Amino acid sequence: FGLFSVDPSYQSRGIGAKLLDAAESHAREKWNLSEAKMFLLEQRKDLYGWYSRRGYLKTGVKVPFPVDAIGKIGKPIVSE
Repeated sequence: FGLFSVDPSYQSRGIGAKLLDAAESHAREKWNLSEAKMFLLEQRKDLYGWYSRRGYLKTGVKVPFPVDAIGKIGKPIVSE
């Protein structure tokens, strides 16, 4: 899919949950998928709990950010 985010000024309003619901429904209905992989930016540890409450499991697997894909998926904006 690419990067998934909600503008900080609109967070905590349920928008992210609705967007993820729509993405998961689309994956199930259009592609007949029953599971998904989610990669989180390591700097955003606050998101681990959010995705965990939605049923995602932390695997501990770490992969480098695909910098070669920045033009295709967008550039993450995080402070290190």
